[in-house]
Amino acid sequence: MSLKNMSVSVKRFFDHFLTYLIISLFYLVGVSLLSYAVFKIYKGATIQDTTSLVAAAAAAISVGYLVQQIKQSVEQQKVTISKDLMIKFLDADFSKALRETKDYFKKNPTPEQVQEIDQNADLKKSILLVFNFFECVGIFYDEKRLDRDTIRELFTPLSAIIYDEAKPYIMHIKKEYTQEEASTIWVYWAAMNMDMARKAYLIRRDLRDVKK
Repeated sequence: MSLKNMSVSVKRFFDHFLTYLIISLFYLVGVSLLSYAVFKIYKGATIQDTTSLVAAAAAAISVGYLVQQIKQSVEQQKVTISKDLMIKFLDADFSKALRETKDYFKKNPTPEQVQEIDQNADLKKSILLVFNFFECVGIFYDEKRLDRDTIRELFTPLSAIIYDEAKPYIMHIKKEYTQEEASTIWVYWAAMNMDMARKAYLIRRDLRDVKK
C-alpha cells in the first residue's frame, strides 16, 4: 500500500471510529440509565420514582439513534452525489466536450485568440459545459458533500491543468462583468484546485521524507 493510500485509510478509520464511538456512548448511557431504573424498581422503588431515569435513558438512546441515522444519510448522500458526477463525467457528450476543450487549450492560444471562441457556438458550448462541470464538483467539494479523497484521486491534476490552460479565456469572460461579479465566476473550481495542489504537495513531501 502506498503512503498516500495508507494515510487516507488511517484518516477514514479514525473518522468512522470517532463517529461510532459517540453513537456507542449515547447507547451505553441510555442502557445504563435504563438498567439502573430497573434495579431501583427491583429494590422497591415505584415506577413514578424512576420516571426521570427512564426518560433520560430514552433521550440518550434517541440521540444515539438520530446521530446514527444522520451519519448514514450523509454517507449515502456522498455516495449518490459522487456516483452522479461520475456518470456525468463518463457521459459520451461530456467526454467529447472535454476532449474538444483540452485539444483547443493545448494549443496555448493567446488572450486575443481566445475571443474566437465566442464566434464558434459549438466550441463555446463544449468549453462552458466542462467549466461548469468542474465548478459543480468544486461546490460539492467545498461543502464536503462528496468524498474529497476520491475526487482528488480522480481529478488531480486534470482539473488544475484544464483551469491553467484555459486561464486566458476565463479572464476574457471575467472582463465582461464587474469586479465583484467576476470574482465569483468558477471560484469554487479554483478553490478546489488550490486545495488539491496543497494536498498533492503534502503527499510529495511525505514521500520525500520516506525516501530520506
